[in-house]
Amino acid sequence: MKGQITGLLAIFVAASIWGLGGPYFRWVDSQGVSIFTSNAISGIVAAPIMLALALARGRSVRIAPGRLPVLVLMALATMATNYTMFHAFRVTTVANTVLLHYMTPVFVALVAVPLFGERLTWLKLVALFASMMGMMLVVSSGPGGVALSIGRGEILAFLSSLSYTVSIVAGRHLRGIDPGVSAFWLNVLLAVFSAAAAVPGFHPPPLVAVGVIAVGGGLIGSCLTILLYFFALSRADASRVSIVALMEVVVGAAVGIALFGEPATWNVFAGGALILGGCIVVAAEKNAHDPQ
Repeated sequence: MKGQITGLLAIFVAASIWGLGGPYFRWVDSQGVSIFTSNAISGIVAAPIMLALALARGRSVRIAPGRLPVLVLMALATMATNYTMFHAFRVTTVANTVLLHYMTPVFVALVAVPLFGERLTWLKLVALFASMMGMMLVVSSGPGGVALSIGRGEILAFLSSLSYTVSIVAGRHLRGIDPGVSAFWLNVLLAVFSAAAAVPGFHPPPLVAVGVIAVGGGLIGSCLTILLYFFALSRADASRVSIVALMEVVVGAAVGIALFGEPATWNVFAGGALILGGCIVVAAEKNAHDPQ
């Protein structure tokens, strides 16, 4: 149970950082930098750091050939998630984007039952329902209903939830590999694939943008949060990790209010309370199959 708690704390911190993705992606876009160029820079910065950390801990970075397809799938899914989120933030609100992106817990909780044999208890179902209702409230325009005008941004955000589901499910198959080693290979693959995708129409980014991406996307986004993500998946089950990651919705909504003038209504606060309540219930639930 202690391992579950530390894993959930790790994803809580990572999700809080991910909640800042709206202003980060919008700033990168304002500098004329494509998401693929941004991903490539982040991966190039993060991979050597992950390699140094793994070697410093005496870890071998060699992986079994059977794990490589999983890492390739994770890299492609991560690229797809970043691409769809990046473009969703351009054309719709931060709150709408994170809401639809975090349909992920529903998908993960459902596929984790046949794939991993995880228990979908009534308590977990109630927590899922409460969290999803909370996300609906976060983007409510008022007592009259929910502001979900289905446009290109909403479709992109929903697609990001599907690709993120693939990433979480694939990551579960990397249990047993040191998180630093997994993060090293994931960043190498992200750098290679993203650089290849960035070649058509490539324009050299401004130096200030390279610096911000190196720190924000590379050091923090691709090192710190990926380490936390792999650590969480190595300690806690996939459905719990994805639900606690809903913290990104709360942070994203707060950022939308503070920086972009999105409405601060009772719906946002009530929705945030439901989301956090669902996270707490799921994290505290005692599962007979949890590692002790």
